[in-house]
Amino acid sequence: MNKAIYFTTAQDINSSIEDLKMWKVKPNLSNQNFHNKMIRSLALSHDVIVFSMRSINENHTLSVLKENIVVEDNITWVYPEVKASKLDKLLNDNKRLSLLDQYKFEKGDKIFVDVLNVRLLKLAKAFVKKNNLKIIGICTDNPANISFVDKKYTDQVMTLSDALDGYICLTDKLDELFNKNQAKATLVIDGVTEEIKTDNSVEIGKPFIFFGGSLMAKYGVRNLIHAYKSLNREDIALVISGHHEEDNFLSYIRAFDNVIYVGALNYKEVASFEQNALFAVNPRPIDDKIDEYSYPSKVLEYLANGVLTVSTANPLLKEHYEDVLIFVDSGEVEDLAKGLEEALNITEEEKKKRIKLGKSLVQANTSFANINQKVDSLFYPE
Repeated sequence: MNKAIYFTTAQDINSSIEDLKMWKVKPNLSNQNFHNKMIRSLALSHDVIVFSMRSINENHTLSVLKENIVVEDNITWVYPEVKASKLDKLLNDNKRLSLLDQYKFEKGDKIFVDVLNVRLLKLAKAFVKKNNLKIIGICTDNPANISFVDKKYTDQVMTLSDALDGYICLTDKLDELFNKNQAKATLVIDGVTEEIKTDNSVEIGKPFIFFGGSLMAKYGVRNLIHAYKSLNREDIALVISGHHEEDNFLSYIRAFDNVIYVGALNYKEVASFEQNALFAVNPRPIDDKIDEYSYPSKVLEYLANGVLTVSTANPLLKEHYEDVLIFVDSGEVEDLAKGLEEALNITEEEKKKRIKLGKSLVQANTSFANINQKVDSLFYPE
């Protein structure tokens, strides 16, 4: 059984849940969730050694995260010590690789790395100098679309990822971007999903619509709030969970009755809200520059957890989920309101039909077993 060595900032689920409590400003968990699932998908047929450079900065309540190793069946999570110090990062990152010396690696083993992180790319390449293995880049977005990074960082990502041996991409445009001249093997997937088992109820006091995701205005949350208020449905609440809230977001929503912000939640808590909602919403505006490179993974999560979903008409979603989602033409207030109305008025029979089909399609396209088989066929051929 060939190994997978995975360079990431993601953590095992229990460690991630505990770490989330330690942040003053909650981080975006989409990266954590995607890579954790990708790792567990690989583990269906490989021993996985995860080298996790956990994130830490001035918003973390700790200044040092201690070295640790967590073993989950055939996944070994290797956590080097990290400090909230830029100087420490520059001086000691390569030394941290020595934690991997205790593991034996063979020719057929593969390295997987999150290409959007320059630090991880450099570590993976340093590791290759000691172990002659092939590196597969995991490409989840165009680095130019990432919030809070500059062009210098984007250029570094593209330069460092240019010489990798293969890629796993979330869209065809990402394949074109990273796989110059289509010279390397590339696997294009929608994402990786699982149905999260939870019997937890949530205490809202009335039926509710759910949104989870980025709280930046450019991703549509404010338009969603105004669309919801235009319905004049005091008997139904709008529940919002998310990260990266802008400075005045909390004071902004206090002006709206029945709009309830529940904070940045761990994956189990989010799943409980999704599974108890009337329906969920993806209000992300249509934007060709973003939509070509970034798959709306939150929608796949909604479908996997069995919730009816309203979404803007993202072309990637329409390709596979035309008969499942309630699509709206744009992220404008009027269009979103029409979608909310349609979801509220849908018959129970049609709702159940869409939920069942949605779960079936998501499982067929993005289940652990499906992704594992595709990765093995391309990168671990017998």
